[in-house]
Amino acid sequence: MAVIGAAASRQVLAMLLARRPLAAGWLAPALLGASLLAPAPLCAQAFQGTPATQSGAVDYDRSTPGVEAITSFTPQAVINWTPGDTASGGGPIDFLPAGTVATFGKGDVPIPTTTILNRIIAADQTRAIGFYGAVESSADTAVWFYAPGGILIGSTASFSVGSLLLTANDPVVDGQGNFLFGGSYSLAAASGSTAAVRIAPGAQITASNANSYVVAVAPRIDQGGAITVNGSAALVAAEAVDISYNAGLFDITATIGTDVGAAVTHNGSTTGPAAAAGESHRIYLMAMPKNDAVTLLVTGGGNLGFDVAGAANVQGNTVVLSAGHDITEASTGAPFAETPGGGGSASVILNAAAYTSAVAAR
Repeated sequence: MAVIGAAASRQVLAMLLARRPLAAGWLAPALLGASLLAPAPLCAQAFQGTPATQSGAVDYDRSTPGVEAITSFTPQAVINWTPGDTASGGGPIDFLPAGTVATFGKGDVPIPTTTILNRIIAADQTRAIGFYGAVESSADTAVWFYAPGGILIGSTASFSVGSLLLTANDPVVDGQGNFLFGGSYSLAAASGSTAAVRIAPGAQITASNANSYVVAVAPRIDQGGAITVNGSAALVAAEAVDISYNAGLFDITATIGTDVGAAVTHNGSTTGPAAAAGESHRIYLMAMPKNDAVTLLVTGGGNLGFDVAGAANVQGNTVVLSAGHDITEASTGAPFAETPGGGGSASVILNAAAYTSAVAAR
């Protein structure tokens, strides 16, 4: 197989794309494998790991120490990452060190958007993956991160992205490399997992484009940072979930709940601009019990809700708190299912905090 450079590979890919239509599960041609599927091994790039393209067409620029650019040329792409830290036990893996920058974007090809799933599989899969640097993406690019041992967004981390998913539950990928079907997808953790998505105080997550989303799914969610979304956010504690997203509204069905007692803890800020006329902006916090009692806790000092336009709240901005109930708002217009789910009890505890939108809780 001939080895071709990144620039040449992009030119060849563009010509190929111009000659054939794109399908959702379209895979990179084999002749591009040297550049797109087998990037240079770990050096001094931003992500402290080695990537391998599982599906889609992806280009990697890892030539600058502390900086890297990842470009997708297909509507969906899956990258498998092997962290350089192979130790057993210990704290979170420093996967994106402070001061480094990783950027994601869509190549110059005839597709409107791309979603890039990054599967980060450590040698010790019980260790969390830590992000302490900056992650950026273009408005037409959604970035997903999965790690079975959980994800820590550290106090020095910043995300400025089109849309974002953070999860300790493995996204289901079909044989053609598809994981996103319209606005629907499924996520499942190992049975009995207690892995968490933790957003530390000081961490900044921003999705400023219209109709963007920020989603975190794991058996445990701790949100102590600052999330700002010009669309909707969903923080979901469960082992397995099915999610659909449509026009700012979510359907979230927990097929397997969590046994982590403090399933969702929110003491940070989750907010965003007020919805314009005809828009729906939502903040969803959901905890589904598996066998034992679970709690959805909003602690003192937090901030939940969207900006107030003028002196009154805008209809269409709502905070939805669901303990032990599925959410079916996208398909039914109602924020909860009619009957509770899960095998245990669940409770919502609200302490003094700033609530700047209507709150619906069950």
